[in-house]
Formats: sequence, C-alpha cells, structure tokens
Amino acid sequence: MWEATARFPEAYRDPASYGLDMALLSRLLPDGDLSALARRVFAFPILQGTHGDVDLDTLNPADEADRRILLELDHVGEIDEQHLAWHEEIATRLWEGDPPQLWEAAQRLLDLGHDRHEVLHVLIEIVERIGGRPRRTRRRAG
Repeated sequence: MWEATARFPEAYRDPASYGLDMALLSRLLPDGDLSALARRVFAFPILQGTHGDVDLDTLNPADEADRRILLELDHVGEIDEQHLAWHEEIATRLWEGDPPQLWEAAQRLLDLGHDRHEVLHVLIEIVERIGGRPRRTRRRAG
C-alpha cells in the first residue's frame, strides 16, 4: 500500500500548476463571483505582462482609473475620446453584469464567429440605440 501511495504525487499533476494565476484571478473576481469570470476576461483580455513601461500585472480592472488605462492599451493609436468612453461604458457594464442580456448578446455573436472587437462595437450600437450614453460623457455634461 505504501508503495502505491508514494507514487500518487507523480501520477497526478498539481492543480496549482495550470489554470489561472491566483493573483490574476483575485483581480478578476474581487467579489468572488465565479459566474463573472468569462465576461470579465472578455472585457479585459490584457491583464498580464508589460506594455511599454506599464506593468499590466499591477493594474486592477475593478478600479476605474486602472480600467481606463487597460482600455487605452487595448486601443493603442486610437485617440478618439468618445470611442474610448463607449468602450469604457461597455466594459463597466460587462464587469458588473448589468444588464445580463448584454453578455448573452456578446456570447451569441462570438458563437457566430465575430471577433471580440467587432462584438464590442455591436454592443455599443445596442446601448446607443436604447438611449444610453457613456457614463464618462454624462459626468462631463452634468
């Protein structure tokens, strides 16, 4: 029996050796809501490594200022403030899961073969059509 159990660690991989890094997971799920993982990864796919002099591992997508930096890095070369404000609005809604139909629509579009950025633009159009405006724009206007 002892011989059989001694080989156990060799036969089974350590679950900590694969999957998401715990530090990354804690940034994506500060509220512990595992059901939010897929939509948050979709909203913020670039969270590790470096981009220029920015250490992405230090940015927290739950923080509004860090969220903005992450979105700017996802849109390198785009200077249009209104466009970035819309992406920030959609990312915030996806992060919060409000409304849940937004993530459902994104999943359907992804299943149809649309790429991530294209899906984000469709989501922007949906929110625009129902009368939404980016929160950043609302704050400046109000």
